[in-house]
Amino acid sequence: MKITICGDVADWNMENFNVKNIPEKYTNKIKKSDLFIANFEGPISIENSGFRTKTNKIKNKFWNLILDIFNKRQPRVYSSEKILNVFKLNKNTITTLANNHLKDCGKKGLDYTISKLNENNISFMGAGDNLREANKEKILNSDNRKIIILNYNRIGLRKFKVFANIYGATKRDFGTAYFSYSKIKHKIKFLKKQYPNCFILLILHDGGEMPTHINKSRLEINKIEKLGANLNVVHHPHTHIPFDSKKTFILGDFIFNRPGKLPENRIGNLLEINLKEDNSFDSQLNKFNFTNGYPRK
Repeated sequence: MKITICGDVADWNMENFNVKNIPEKYTNKIKKSDLFIANFEGPISIENSGFRTKTNKIKNKFWNLILDIFNKRQPRVYSSEKILNVFKLNKNTITTLANNHLKDCGKKGLDYTISKLNENNISFMGAGDNLREANKEKILNSDNRKIIILNYNRIGLRKFKVFANIYGATKRDFGTAYFSYSKIKHKIKFLKKQYPNCFILLILHDGGEMPTHINKSRLEINKIEKLGANLNVVHHPHTHIPFDSKKTFILGDFIFNRPGKLPENRIGNLLEINLKEDNSFDSQLNKFNFTNGYPRK
């Protein structure tokens, strides 16, 4: 089974986005894969703005104030409906929604995004109306085994060794999937006991932006690799971070443009996994730089 995975996808700041501007050597790899997984960064919408919950206006104002105090207010990232053409390159696409821009257009933005994904038969995971919906795993059948995908966002407000999960779903409010490392480890152990021959792919949105070295990435690689997944994929840093591991990959962007903040010579990549019957796999990283947010030819 061939799986192709990419990092952040959004046509924010890209005027007249056209999927045909992506080099064919990359779109062909996506089309020929048995499964394509892409991180859909932010919603499809241009309405509303700022951090928002579903109903609690006081909570919205409180968190916006805290973000301003600590200078952590982020830009609003969203996409046009044209971005769906990236996901439609493969009939078996899963979009991961567990990221720090999911709430950028409020509950209406999420609802509209999900409606468009459903309308175009594009599968999604990592977000929902509440914690139970957001944290659902994907279980696929392949070669007499289960392929299980887990997706969590670990970006939030971190100060004084305290983590505020401001983008996460709660029992009563929409947002992204989130589990602590201990809960992820427990979940993986439970799934492997339930499905002894399963292959588990863990996808995390985590780390700092544009680190120059793995030691400056704000990623706890040792902890991630001890969680028990067969393959770990991390995105959010906006650039590929090389380090010596056969089962953990930190991906750069795929479609993303932020002039003045993210250099075009940063490294994006498309990860190809050739999954074998014994759950071992071969991997290939297709690296590229950018031209106006598109992979460079």
